[in-house]
Amino acid sequence: MKYFSGDVMSEGVAVGPIHHLEYQFKEQQKTNPEEEKEKILKAIHQSIEQLEELLRTDREDESYLTIQVLVLKDTVLKQKIFTYIDQGFSAYFSLSMVMEEFKKSLLSSASFYLQERTMDFSDIEMRITRNLVGNAYKIWSSKFILVTKELYPSYLIQNKKIF
Repeated sequence: MKYFSGDVMSEGVAVGPIHHLEYQFKEQQKTNPEEEKEKILKAIHQSIEQLEELLRTDREDESYLTIQVLVLKDTVLKQKIFTYIDQGFSAYFSLSMVMEEFKKSLLSSASFYLQERTMDFSDIEMRITRNLVGNAYKIWSSKFILVTKELYPSYLIQNKKIF
């Protein structure tokens, strides 16, 4: 039996299957820049395919998912990642650095709305990262207890049929 404690969304005791959603990834061994670029492009492509599949089945969250797809298709995102890769960094580190730049830019805005969009970029980064390391989000078919430090909107959208 495992015991988890921390902040909870609803008080009480729960018994059932647990899905522990972790967001810690180890830096992968980098290869050459061209292979790193290929890996990040594949992860971005997989992310787009996943979101487009969600769009086909979920019209309710269409605007949120469409914005994520547009960000993933943005050529500036890829160019910035490639710049880091060309400097000798791994695809994973390059993605992290670029997304951190985007989030810092949003946080420095005077607009509260734009500041709140940093979670969207964290959500996108997490989806790409999970695909990069071969650990894509699962779609669960039965109810479970979710244990996580951060909960991203696209994960909830992807699994909302069982929540």
